[in-house]
Formats: sequence, structure tokens, C-alpha cells
Amino acid sequence: EEEEEEEEEEEEETDDDDPNDDDGYGFHYDTTPTSLDAPKHQYLYYESFEDGLLSPARGWSTSTNTFGGLMDSWEADRSSAAYHGTHAARPGILATAGDATNLTLSLRDVEGDDTFPASSSSSSSNSSSFPGGLLTFAIHAAVQLPVDAIYFAVNEEQTIRTFDRVTGDVGEWEEVSILLLPGEDVLTWSYQFYGEDANVVVDERRWGNSWIDAVAIRPFTPSHRFPDHG
Repeated sequence: EEEEEEEEEEEEETDDDDPNDDDGYGFHYDTTPTSLDAPKHQYLYYESFEDGLLSPARGWSTSTNTFGGLMDSWEADRSSAAYHGTHAARPGILATAGDATNLTLSLRDVEGDDTFPASSSSSSSNSSSFPGGLLTFAIHAAVQLPVDAIYFAVNEEQTIRTFDRVTGDVGEWEEVSILLLPGEDVLTWSYQFYGEDANVVVDERRWGNSWIDAVAIRPFTPSHRFPDHG
């Protein structure tokens, strides 16, 4: 009887999934079922910046709009506070009111990936082969309006999320999930600096860096249906 009880305990330990289990790709999943029911081990795209580069071959580009200030763009840097691995992407340091620095992921420009064939005939999203999917990314925002903010936009025109306050202490991250429709294949994180205001009490945690990490896209399952809320 004791041997049978031990075997049952071993089976229970084997079958018990840790809700923070690393899936082998470095991304931690909540095992609670979701409406998307995305495959656990399948990604259309994943980036955690472990090579220390914002590689054009991986679809990344940066740009900075400045009014005479520092031309400091986004970089992939080593950080002990990284969400996954040892690196994450951070915006440049801006000092002139009105300056902005942008990090863009163009899925149509990812090289050597049959999932997102590059569209050479047109820059229009209508020509994109991107099938849509569930985008997730982690962000640590060290920002505070009216001083600065980070904006996330799709196809360079539609702002989906605004991050205008400090996420938390160093090492605390917000996990963001966004449904991307077919053709929504240009993703931009924009850090914008509006200037210091002596009348504003600034959260002392804002003086750290903002970070983006673990950018992942999972496909819709064939059985997935969007709910109709009328």
C-alpha cells in the first residue's frame, strides 16, 4: 500500500504544471485557459534582444525626431532587470522638449522567414501577407506625464496603448496582449519627451530606464472565433 501511495504522489507531481513554467522559448505562460487557446510551443515571431542588436534582418529599425537635442535612439542593452534573458530594448535619453525616439518592428521586412514574406511591390498594409495573431510584450515604463510617455501604435497611424506612468520598481514589468488583424504588421513603440515641469511632483522611480522585452506573436488557432458583442 505504501508503494502504491508513493507512485500516486510521483504521478501527481509529474502531471502538475507550474503556472510559471518556462516553455523552452524563454516565455512564461499562465496555464489558465484563454479565449485564444494559442499553441504553447508555437510562435510566428519572438524577440528578446539577446544578441544585443536591433537587427534590420529581424525587422527592427529606429528613428529619432529632435529639436536640436541629443540624437539618442533605441538600443538593445544588457540589463539585470531584463524580463527574459540578459538583454532588453530601451529608448534613448532625450533632453529637449518635443523630442521623440521610435522603435519599429516591420514584420514584412523579416528576412529568411516564410511566415512573413517581404512585400516588395507596395508598402501598403493591404499587400502584406501577415495573417494576424496575438502580440504580447513586456514593458517597464519609467515615464510620467506631463514629462514624458511611451506610445504603442500599429501601422504607424493607430495608437493602441499609452504608457504615461511608472510601471513600478526596477524589475517590475507589465505584460501586454494585443490582437493584431491581418495586415497589421508595422508595430511602433515611441518614447516622447515633453520637458520638465517644476510644478510637477515627479515619481522618483521615473529616473530609471524604460524597457521593452519578450516581443512575441502567436498565431490564431483554426477554431478561433472573435466574439460578437453587438
